[in-house]
Amino acid sequence: MSTIENRSDLVKLTEEFLKPIMSKFSEGNAYLNFGVTEAHYGKKVAGFEAFSRPLWAVFFSLASGEELKELGYFIEGIKNGTNPNHKEYWGEVKDYSQKLVEMAVYGVGLIMAGDKLLAYFNEKEKANFLNWLSVEIQREVPDNNWHFFRILVSIGLKKVGWNFNKKVLEDSLERVEEFYIGDGWYSDGLTNQRDYYISFAMHFYGLIYAKAMKNEDSDRSKIFKRRAYIFAKDFIYWFDKEGKALPFGRSLTYRFAQCAFWSAMVNADLRPYSLGVMKGIILRHLRWWIKQPILSDDGLLTIGYGYGNISMAEEYNAPGSPYWAFKSFLILALKEDSEFWQAKEEPLPRIEEIHVIKPAFMILNHDEGSKHVFCITSGQYADFEPNHTQEKYTKFAYSNHFGFNISKDNYGIEKFAFDSCLAFSERDNYYRTRRRCDKIKIEGNTIFSEWHPWENVRVQTWLVALGQWHIRVHKINTKRKLDIIEGGFPVIASELRDICIEKEYFICKGENGVSAIVDLLNNREVLCKYTPPNSNVMYPSRMRIPGLYASVDEGERLFATAVLAHPDENTFDELWKFKPSMTILNSNIEITYKDEIIKLLLT
Repeated sequence: MSTIENRSDLVKLTEEFLKPIMSKFSEGNAYLNFGVTEAHYGKKVAGFEAFSRPLWAVFFSLASGEELKELGYFIEGIKNGTNPNHKEYWGEVKDYSQKLVEMAVYGVGLIMAGDKLLAYFNEKEKANFLNWLSVEIQREVPDNNWHFFRILVSIGLKKVGWNFNKKVLEDSLERVEEFYIGDGWYSDGLTNQRDYYISFAMHFYGLIYAKAMKNEDSDRSKIFKRRAYIFAKDFIYWFDKEGKALPFGRSLTYRFAQCAFWSAMVNADLRPYSLGVMKGIILRHLRWWIKQPILSDDGLLTIGYGYGNISMAEEYNAPGSPYWAFKSFLILALKEDSEFWQAKEEPLPRIEEIHVIKPAFMILNHDEGSKHVFCITSGQYADFEPNHTQEKYTKFAYSNHFGFNISKDNYGIEKFAFDSCLAFSERDNYYRTRRRCDKIKIEGNTIFSEWHPWENVRVQTWLVALGQWHIRVHKINTKRKLDIIEGGFPVIASELRDICIEKEYFICKGENGVSAIVDLLNNREVLCKYTPPNSNVMYPSRMRIPGLYASVDEGERLFATAVLAHPDENTFDELWKFKPSMTILNSNIEITYKDEIIKLLLT
């Protein structure tokens, strides 16, 4: 599929995604087996997950009145999977089981297409299916977005007139309310992570609830819609003019689920922007993804992000996990003659160059025309420690074009992902960097953080947004002798592209753009390191990271850095003309950029 212009194209794309999985069904059609890699929940549950996740697209299409040709296989699988006397019975669901996650799609299917779906079941089959959902959804769930799975299944059962546990529903609705932190933002549980789960989980499910319950629970439905409307004004900054989104946080293997929020906004008939603008974000996003090498040789979605890469996966990523991306196909529930599908696609609206999102501890930066999007951030952290938490949440900056690197090892700086980091070693070649922050403060376009790589090493960091440039100031108090390396954005390594080395800066030119790092205080050495292949989330190539190095003894040190990167070399050259400078005046720092002076008080 080379392009997506209309609903028919999206149906064809869905069929192309579904075709390769049809040979992977179990004998009774209740499981799918996509591969040999495993998740922490084992192969049988992974088979249930692989069966369930494509149903997001299948049920959305059914809601419009259109049956995808694969529907019959899935109907048979549901019948057998919920039949206690069948050898492929899905069985009892235990507390905190991954099965609870996958049950959500059945609740949504009942909400959006209940009568159409149940028309394929006789009375006994229907009772098996609905009783299984009703009983098993009452299990305990982790205290985060999983509460919505109980909510969606309960509402699905309610919509088709089946018994459900009202207390389970109310308890989860009340708990979700406690996760709201203001300004349109939730946390995914009582945590400091603000990732895509806020968009494709908390708001996505809330908007499905809001549409389904607008009459029975109008107050809560209005609240969910109002919050999503506010959130949209921030979330639009995570996308560039091509629809490419910012890689950040866990579960990046769900790929084009990144635009699922916009599909839910359209489905809920919310208009923070015109239908044409939201249609453009969704379709451009999908177009970008189908151009990426994300399929296996037999046409299955791979685990990874910009390409198949199991090393960046979560412990809960099984071969069927990437099909969570089908949540973005919610717009299939809208018929061809709907206002959305008839709307003319519009470009991304003109938005601010610098946009502060305090609830997410982020400052988003767009260049003119939104060709490059990156954020500076401090303070996010996933307390349950998913794989590569440090790399996915705690770097100083994340780019939608340059991506970020995952460490292959903590021995040797080349294998340690020091891009957009300050990496420390006790002169033994073992490296560590920022994880949790002890203090966070956002003032204007500056984010302050205090953190401790060791108990007796304190680092105070100021990140300053200047558009495509950003400044990093580090005040370090150490009782250890340390080697310290700071990195800029990674670029694809190419022997055919130039590098530019001066005493105070290093510029790397690669196939995907130009990256530079500048030592504003001239107290470090410049360097450039190659990374192993398959360590960047977007590109399988070896990457080059420009960096700055210092070896320090016990005491206090001050470092200051300017960072610039851009996909277009000509644009980079223009931006380079405005290289920032810095002056130290007692406990103050003055940053000069263009005609602006920014003052920092180093307390």
